[in-house]
Amino acid sequence: MTGAVPLACSLCRGDPAVQRGMELSLRKSQALVDGRISLEHHPGRLKPFDAVVRLADCQLLDEHQQPTSSFMAGREARIRIGYRMTTPLAAGSVSFVCVFRNDQGQRLAYCSSDIVGDPIPQLHPSGSVECVIPKLPLAPGLYAIDLGCKVSNAWADFIYEAVEIEVVDGGFYVTRRLPPEGEGQVLLEYTWRTIEDGH
Repeated sequence: MTGAVPLACSLCRGDPAVQRGMELSLRKSQALVDGRISLEHHPGRLKPFDAVVRLADCQLLDEHQQPTSSFMAGREARIRIGYRMTTPLAAGSVSFVCVFRNDQGQRLAYCSSDIVGDPIPQLHPSGSVECVIPKLPLAPGLYAIDLGCKVSNAWADFIYEAVEIEVVDGGFYVTRRLPPEGEGQVLLEYTWRTIEDGH
């Protein structure tokens, strides 16, 4: 199966978006085991860390908490990260991070457990943590998620583009319409109103 990646890409060298989409599809078919993506030997771990906490696997869950390989815009999305620890750590000393990137590698969102005031309690030697996004604000397209873990605000592990996902239309707005292609990838909840002169 791995030999199919260069073959597929050779057919679409003129279109980077198509090439990335084909690579994504092939990687998904190889990486998923029981709905979990192993992070043990991930090429996105670009440097060695002290391994006090190590990211072990990742699982994407939809609004029904079922394993999925894609998310729906405007619906709940869950990113479950499996970890392993080599040393007991105090409650509140560990934080986890998910970073969303677009297909150009640009960072769109940084989701950290310490920013939103969700301190991680004392962890078991192994287990999982979950980032829950109630209404995913991304337009349909291809994205990557970096995963990381900090201990006392220093990186204990970080994996660049740990997971690649496709976001599909889930009816973010009541009109079920979306911004024109190329006019932004982040979907905001907003309203318009008129204001009379003098008010």
